[in-house]
Amino acid sequence: MELDHHRHPVAAGRRDRHPAFPERLLRISMGSVSARRLTLGIIAIAMVPVGLGARYLADGLAADLSGGVLYAALFYVLLAFIFVRRSPWLPASLAFLWCFGIEFLQLTGLPALMASMLPAAHLVFGSGFAALDLAAYALGILLSAALDFWLGKHSKFVPKPRCATSACPPHPTEAIL
Repeated sequence: MELDHHRHPVAAGRRDRHPAFPERLLRISMGSVSARRLTLGIIAIAMVPVGLGARYLADGLAADLSGGVLYAALFYVLLAFIFVRRSPWLPASLAFLWCFGIEFLQLTGLPALMASMLPAAHLVFGSGFAALDLAAYALGILLSAALDFWLGKHSKFVPKPRCATSACPPHPTEAIL
Protein backbone atom coordinates (compact mmCIF):
# COMPACT_ATOMS: atom_id res chain seq x y z
CA MET A 1 0.00 0.00 0.00
CA GLU A 2 1.48 3.37 -1.02
CA LEU A 3 1.75 6.38 1.22
CA ASP A 4 0.00 9.58 0.26
CA HIS A 5 3.05 11.83 -0.24
CA HIS A 6 0.95 14.97 0.13
CA ARG A 7 -0.32 13.97 3.57
CA HIS A 8 2.93 12.43 4.87
CA PRO A 9 5.88 14.35 3.36
CA VAL A 10 8.28 13.43 6.18
CA ALA A 11 7.28 9.79 6.08
CA ALA A 12 7.61 9.78 2.32
CA GLY A 13 11.15 11.14 2.59
CA ARG A 14 12.10 8.46 5.09
CA ARG A 15 10.70 5.75 2.86
CA ASP A 16 12.62 7.06 -0.15
CA ARG A 17 15.89 7.03 1.83
CA HIS A 18 15.24 3.62 3.42
CA PRO A 19 13.23 1.45 1.03
CA ALA A 20 13.29 -1.51 3.42
CA PHE A 21 11.74 0.57 6.22
CA PRO A 22 8.31 -0.96 7.01
CA GLU A 23 5.49 1.43 6.19
CA ARG A 24 3.55 0.55 9.34
CA LEU A 25 6.39 1.93 11.47
CA LEU A 26 6.01 5.33 9.83
CA ARG A 27 2.64 5.91 11.42
CA ILE A 28 2.85 7.29 14.93
CA SER A 29 -0.44 7.35 16.74
CA MET A 30 -1.02 9.18 20.01
CA GLY A 31 -3.46 6.39 20.82
CA SER A 32 -0.69 3.80 20.85
CA VAL A 33 0.50 1.76 23.80
CA SER A 34 3.75 3.77 23.89
CA ALA A 35 1.87 7.06 24.04
CA ARG A 36 -0.37 5.73 26.81
CA ARG A 37 2.65 4.54 28.80
CA LEU A 38 4.37 7.89 28.31
CA THR A 39 1.25 9.73 29.48
CA LEU A 40 0.85 7.49 32.53
CA GLY A 41 4.54 7.88 33.38
CA ILE A 42 4.33 11.67 33.21
CA ILE A 43 1.19 11.65 35.35
CA ALA A 44 2.88 9.41 37.96
CA ILE A 45 5.96 11.63 38.09
CA ALA A 46 3.79 14.74 38.46
CA MET A 47 1.71 13.14 41.21
CA VAL A 48 4.70 12.54 43.51
CA PRO A 49 5.48 16.21 44.29
CA VAL A 50 1.76 17.03 44.50
CA GLY A 51 1.25 14.20 46.99
CA LEU A 52 4.32 15.19 49.01
CA GLY A 53 3.09 18.77 49.02
CA ALA A 54 -0.29 17.65 50.32
CA ARG A 55 1.49 15.59 52.97
CA TYR A 56 4.01 18.14 54.21
CA LEU A 57 2.71 21.60 53.28
CA ALA A 58 -0.86 21.32 54.53
CA ASP A 59 -2.49 20.34 57.80
CA GLY A 60 -5.79 18.99 58.92
CA LEU A 61 -8.42 16.63 57.63
CA ALA A 62 -8.42 17.99 54.06
CA ALA A 63 -4.68 17.44 53.75
CA ASP A 64 -4.97 13.92 55.17
CA LEU A 65 -7.81 13.00 52.81
CA SER A 66 -6.18 14.56 49.74
CA GLY A 67 -2.98 12.69 50.58
CA GLY A 68 -4.91 9.41 50.74
CA VAL A 69 -6.71 10.12 47.47
CA LEU A 70 -3.42 10.96 45.73
CA TYR A 71 -1.66 7.92 47.24
CA ALA A 72 -4.31 5.57 45.89
CA ALA A 73 -4.48 7.37 42.54
CA LEU A 74 -0.69 7.08 42.21
CA PHE A 75 -0.83 3.33 42.76
CA TYR A 76 -3.63 3.08 40.20
CA VAL A 77 -1.53 5.01 37.65
CA LEU A 78 1.55 2.87 38.33
CA LEU A 79 -0.45 -0.33 37.92
CA ALA A 80 -2.12 1.01 34.75
CA PHE A 81 1.40 1.75 33.47
CA ILE A 82 2.39 -1.87 34.07
CA PHE A 83 -0.87 -3.36 32.72
CA VAL A 84 -1.27 -0.84 29.91
CA ARG A 85 -3.23 -3.14 27.58
CA ARG A 86 -5.71 -4.28 30.20
CA SER A 87 -9.09 -2.97 31.25
CA PRO A 88 -9.11 -0.35 34.04
CA TRP A 89 -10.67 -3.02 36.25
CA LEU A 90 -7.35 -4.84 36.72
CA PRO A 91 -5.26 -1.90 37.99
CA ALA A 92 -8.23 -0.70 40.06
CA SER A 93 -8.63 -4.11 41.72
CA LEU A 94 -4.92 -4.41 42.41
CA ALA A 95 -4.74 -0.85 43.75
CA PHE A 96 -7.65 -1.62 46.11
CA LEU A 97 -5.86 -4.75 47.33
CA TRP A 98 -2.61 -2.84 47.84
CA CYS A 99 -4.08 0.21 49.60
CA PHE A 100 -6.50 -1.69 51.80
CA GLY A 101 -3.87 -4.34 52.55
CA ILE A 102 -1.34 -1.73 53.63
CA GLU A 103 -3.94 0.06 55.75
CA PHE A 104 -4.94 -3.14 57.55
CA LEU A 105 -1.26 -4.08 57.90
CA GLN A 106 -0.91 -0.92 59.99
CA LEU A 107 -2.97 -2.63 62.67
CA THR A 108 0.01 -4.93 63.27
CA GLY A 109 2.57 -2.21 63.93
CA LEU A 110 4.90 -3.64 61.27
CA PRO A 111 4.81 -0.46 59.12
CA ALA A 112 5.75 1.65 62.14
CA LEU A 113 8.70 -0.67 62.78
CA MET A 114 9.80 -0.38 59.14
CA ALA A 115 9.45 3.41 59.30
CA SER A 116 11.65 3.51 62.41
CA MET A 117 14.39 1.68 60.49
CA LEU A 118 13.91 3.54 57.20
CA PRO A 119 12.04 6.84 57.56
CA ALA A 120 11.06 6.96 53.86
CA ALA A 121 9.07 3.74 54.37
CA HIS A 122 6.52 5.84 56.25
CA LEU A 123 5.50 7.44 52.93
CA VAL A 124 4.59 4.07 51.43
CA PHE A 125 3.45 2.03 54.43
CA GLY A 126 2.13 4.68 56.83
CA SER A 127 2.26 4.14 60.57
CA GLY A 128 -1.20 3.79 62.08
CA PHE A 129 -4.60 2.54 61.00
CA ALA A 130 -7.22 5.18 60.11
CA ALA A 131 -10.60 4.03 58.80
CA LEU A 132 -11.05 7.37 57.01
CA ASP A 133 -8.04 6.51 54.85
CA LEU A 134 -10.01 3.59 53.40
CA ALA A 135 -12.63 6.03 52.08
CA ALA A 136 -9.90 8.27 50.64
CA TYR A 137 -8.27 5.28 48.93
CA ALA A 138 -11.58 4.16 47.45
CA LEU A 139 -12.28 7.67 46.16
CA GLY A 140 -8.82 8.01 44.60
CA ILE A 141 -9.01 4.64 42.87
CA LEU A 142 -12.58 5.10 41.66
CA LEU A 143 -11.87 8.57 40.26
CA SER A 144 -8.70 7.35 38.55
CA ALA A 145 -10.37 4.28 37.06
CA ALA A 146 -13.40 6.28 35.92
CA LEU A 147 -11.17 8.86 34.23
CA ASP A 148 -9.06 6.12 32.64
CA PHE A 149 -12.18 4.31 31.41
CA TRP A 150 -13.67 7.53 30.01
CA LEU A 151 -10.43 8.52 28.27
CA GLY A 152 -10.09 5.00 26.90
CA LYS A 153 -13.55 5.22 25.37
CA HIS A 154 -12.68 8.56 23.78
CA SER A 155 -9.24 7.68 22.40
CA LYS A 156 -8.35 5.99 19.17
CA PHE A 157 -6.32 3.25 20.92
CA VAL A 158 -7.39 -0.23 19.87
CA PRO A 159 -5.54 -3.02 21.71
CA LYS A 160 -4.08 -5.74 19.54
CA PRO A 161 -5.88 -9.09 19.76
CA ARG A 162 -3.87 -11.93 21.22
CA CYS A 163 -3.85 -14.51 18.43
CA ALA A 164 -1.92 -17.73 18.54
CA THR A 165 -2.13 -18.30 14.81
CA SER A 166 -1.11 -16.34 11.76
CA ALA A 167 -4.76 -16.37 10.65
CA CYS A 168 -5.51 -13.29 12.75
CA PRO A 169 -6.93 -10.35 10.83
CA PRO A 170 -4.61 -7.34 10.51
CA HIS A 171 -4.82 -4.85 13.36
CA PRO A 172 -6.60 -1.55 12.46
CA THR A 173 -3.56 0.52 13.48
CA GLU A 174 -1.36 -1.37 11.03
CA ALA A 175 -3.28 -0.05 8.03
CA ILE A 176 -1.85 3.08 6.43
CA LEU A 177 -4.42 5.70 5.60
